[in-house]
Amino acid sequence: LPQNPKNTSQWIQKWSKEDRNEWTYRLGNLALLSREKNEEARNEDFIIKRDEIYSEDKSFPYTTDLVKFRQFNPEDCRQRHNTIIKRCTQVFDLYNSNNNIIR
Repeated sequence: LPQNPKNTSQWIQKWSKEDRNEWTYRLGNLALLSREKNEEARNEDFIIKRDEIYSEDKSFPYTTDLVKFRQFNPEDCRQRHNTIIKRCTQVFDLYNSNNNIIR
């Protein structure tokens, strides 16, 4: 989900304004890319990003995992977000005193 999607893009057509506002800057939506690949990706639709960018750049595993999504909708973003949060809590031991994941 780009910060500034084109008006004709799938991001505008398939994501409500509320979902775009909620997910644009959250972990589930972020993809680590080289500067070159990031410039190439910019505001493209997900299928183009998936097929031409994410599948080619193997530098970042949590970016490469995006190729498994057929589309990328708010529910996919939510699932990916939760997966990344869970992994971060394990790696960085981010639990509160009640042994709950810190969000």
